[in-house]
Amino acid sequence: MTRGRGLFSPLRAWFFIGAFVASGLLLSVWLYLFLEERQRSALHHDFVNASERRMQVLENHVYRSLEVLYDLAAFLQIEHNRSWAHFRSYVSGSLERLPELQALEWIPLVSQAQRDEFEALAQAQGIADYQIIEFDGAGKLRRAGERRVYFPVMYAYPETINREAIGLDLASHPDRRAALQQSLDSGSLIATAPVRLAQEKVEEVYGILIFVPVYSATGAQGRIEGFALAVYRSVDLLNEVFAELRDEGVRVEVRDREKPELALYSPASNRSAEPLSALLVQRDFRLGDRVWQVSFQPQQDFFFRQNQHQVYIYPLITALLVMSFGLYAAIKNRYLGQVETEVDHRTRDLTREIAQRREAEAAAHKAERQYRGMFENAIDGIFQSTADGRYLRANTALARIYGYPSREAFLAEVSNIGGQIYVDPARRQQFMAIMQRDGKVADFVSEVFRRDGSRIHILEKAISVYDDSGQFLYYEGNVQDISDRMRAERALQEANESLEERVCQRTAELARANRELHDEVKIRKAAEQEAEAANAAKTQFLASISHEIRTPLNAIIGYSQILQQQTGFSEKQQRTVATIAQSGNHLLGLIDDILDLSKIESGHLEMQRGDFDLSALIYHVTYILHKKAEEKGLHLKVEGLGRKPVVVSGDEGKLRQILLNLVSNAIKYTERGEVILRVIPEAIYQYRFEVIDSGPGIPESELAKIFDPFYQRTGRREGTGLGLSIASRLAEALGSRLEVKSTPGLGSNFFFYLEFAEARQSAHRDVGEEPQPLRLARGQQCRALVVDDIEHNRDILQQLLEAIGCSVFCACSGDAALEYLKAEGPDIVFMDIFMPDMDGVETRAAMLQQQPGLAARFVAFSASVYEQQRQTYLRSGFDAVIAKPFRIEQLHGCLRDLLQLQFEQIGGSPDAGESLALGGVTGSIPADLATAMLSAARYYNMTRLRACIDELAQAPANPALVAALRQLAEQHRLGELVALVQRLAAEGTSS
Repeated sequence: MTRGRGLFSPLRAWFFIGAFVASGLLLSVWLYLFLEERQRSALHHDFVNASERRMQVLENHVYRSLEVLYDLAAFLQIEHNRSWAHFRSYVSGSLERLPELQALEWIPLVSQAQRDEFEALAQAQGIADYQIIEFDGAGKLRRAGERRVYFPVMYAYPETINREAIGLDLASHPDRRAALQQSLDSGSLIATAPVRLAQEKVEEVYGILIFVPVYSATGAQGRIEGFALAVYRSVDLLNEVFAELRDEGVRVEVRDREKPELALYSPASNRSAEPLSALLVQRDFRLGDRVWQVSFQPQQDFFFRQNQHQVYIYPLITALLVMSFGLYAAIKNRYLGQVETEVDHRTRDLTREIAQRREAEAAAHKAERQYRGMFENAIDGIFQSTADGRYLRANTALARIYGYPSREAFLAEVSNIGGQIYVDPARRQQFMAIMQRDGKVADFVSEVFRRDGSRIHILEKAISVYDDSGQFLYYEGNVQDISDRMRAERALQEANESLEERVCQRTAELARANRELHDEVKIRKAAEQEAEAANAAKTQFLASISHEIRTPLNAIIGYSQILQQQTGFSEKQQRTVATIAQSGNHLLGLIDDILDLSKIESGHLEMQRGDFDLSALIYHVTYILHKKAEEKGLHLKVEGLGRKPVVVSGDEGKLRQILLNLVSNAIKYTERGEVILRVIPEAIYQYRFEVIDSGPGIPESELAKIFDPFYQRTGRREGTGLGLSIASRLAEALGSRLEVKSTPGLGSNFFFYLEFAEARQSAHRDVGEEPQPLRLARGQQCRALVVDDIEHNRDILQQLLEAIGCSVFCACSGDAALEYLKAEGPDIVFMDIFMPDMDGVETRAAMLQQQPGLAARFVAFSASVYEQQRQTYLRSGFDAVIAKPFRIEQLHGCLRDLLQLQFEQIGGSPDAGESLALGGVTGSIPADLATAMLSAARYYNMTRLRACIDELAQAPANPALVAALRQLAEQHRLGELVALVQRLAAEGTSS
């Protein structure tokens, strides 16, 4: 005792008193948190129990009324005299005991033929003005229309509150009809979805109808006679059940699962207060085949009604006691000896208690041996333990996990789970806290000691066990050794840490590389800006060169076209004119190639998508190049597509340029044999294009460079070397890739794939029948005004238009055009854009200002026409734009599209006199010669056609036939020539 007092010097005493008071206050805080959590758990438990009790009450209410409904169905089935008096007498007593029912009703099946008799019978039984009624489209009641059968309400009790439903055909409403049909099909009880009752006066209050089929006396296999019906008014039914909960401050809401938007029960009072927490209990209630979802949610009133005083009282009392005790200890320090004595007494009492508990444990061990068999075969460790950290029972597996030779040794040696088992003693307190909070613990992982001092990791699952009075008994659970899994997880974590370290190192390296890349990007951007400036200068230079070269080319190509239309030239003079035209076109092609490459490299290439006939495009390409192939003695063929239209949507111009470049290139490098343009359908709107030649082939060493700009094959120096490069770049712009296969000595195959979109329009004529306009048709007139400051440009355009049949007037400036306009108004004006003093755009505006009602169409032309410039001219008001050099086909197109003029065309219908004259021509043509004539005529190959006629003249043939063929060829009446050859070939075959 003296030694104990020596420990408490005045300073030490104050220290221990302060420590005690602080510990007591912390204990008060912990006690408050513990009680608050415990009360929250108790409230949740009480709330769930109250919800379950109300669900049971709802079930009892509904099931007792369903028993009455089944009794009514049985009564109706056996009662043959179903009079109103009998019905009312039977159901009146039941309804007095069941206030939740709105009505009990009899719903007979009435056919159309029985309707009048049925209505008269109901009126005879005292139901005044009875008639079968139905819902109209607006939900109003009206007399039912005619249908095969009706299911009307004949009797409804009590009649005073259900009078509006008397006579209602339940089959006239979709939800009611669906429930009737389902009950009829299943032969069992069926409930409707929430419906608005005919007798209901309050908005947003719904009812539930429950049908039970009534059959003839033979039962469910007999004839259906009608339905017994129970009607619930949802508010009356559910308010009686849930009113008590609502008064206690619980929000209750009932909704049909299939129609949640219709609330069966959601009183306005339920919406008056906001819920205190997110606590929500939902239960399903099944009524027939319908499922109601019942939701319970406490409000503030619910919690305020609960006794929460102990949450504050006990911690407050504890704090007061601690403070009082601290004050007492400070004042009564001299009585410390007495306290120590008391502690000694309590220690002795505790020792006796421990001895008693050990005796109890010995007794428990003795009883445990009686139930040892249930633990023997368990793989996991199983235990029962007390709240103070002792094991009551354990199986052999648990002892083995902890390294004990037997469970007896384990139970004998382990008396303090927190101190002996857990490496961290606080884990036991955490375990108990979870058990007290949740009543169970799952996946509780801890590091524990084995008997030999080694450490393992375990996973515990346990629950709290209580006796019938709710008193806690013990914890019961199982233990798994997860050491191997933990080692694997640690290894994985170490690997992740190593990986993270490597990632950090790599990130630093990437940051360094990124800085270097950033510096390089700056350098490259500066280089790109210099390149863009150089590219812009190049583009401007090429545009200027193009303009300067196209201007003299306009004279060369324009006059050559005019000369080619003249007659009277000798054959040598014709070849000379053709050479001039060919050379001019070749030079123009070189310029276009250079400009196309420039546009591709500068990124100014624009896509022009539209609908076009693929077959017509293919044959147009061969038509353009057949003469070039024929001059070299080559056979140019088309394979894969017939002559029927194949209309697709895509960039027709770029595809034409690719094919022209490839076919022209193949003809250029092929000396003998043939060139084939093949189009193979691969899938819907997907085609493979091939250009195959029998030329010398391409060495493998040159294949990698064949698509480079300005590259020319070894030993050949024709053209610019841009054709294949442009074709390759255009294919890439169309989403494809140009490829080549070549064998030296055997030829080459250039191919690519294209996928088109579906066209919005269809074609109107077969391939090979495209009209070739020559001059204006009879009765067609056109006044054309040509405005250009260069004389030979005006002269070329004037002669080309006059050759077509137009009346042409020329003006050398904008002012001259305005003077001409005063005298006569033109139908179409061809206007040069770049003129001194007043350019083409200004001249057009001045002409329209001078003569506001001018109906002439305006066509702009220039030697510098990029797509951007072309769009600018169109936006300024021009109807079309053409480029120099002029081509007669462009003029035909402008006159046809802008003025809708008609031309004398190949394939046009001859007049009646000519048809009669040709009808008398007879004779025979050899089959191979007829085929050659038809091919030459369809491709407009006049040289080949004349050669065929000469060959026919040398053979034994009708001179009149040869003369007729010559006349048709010279007059370019190739359509009639084709018809004549086909007729004679058919006559020869039939004979």
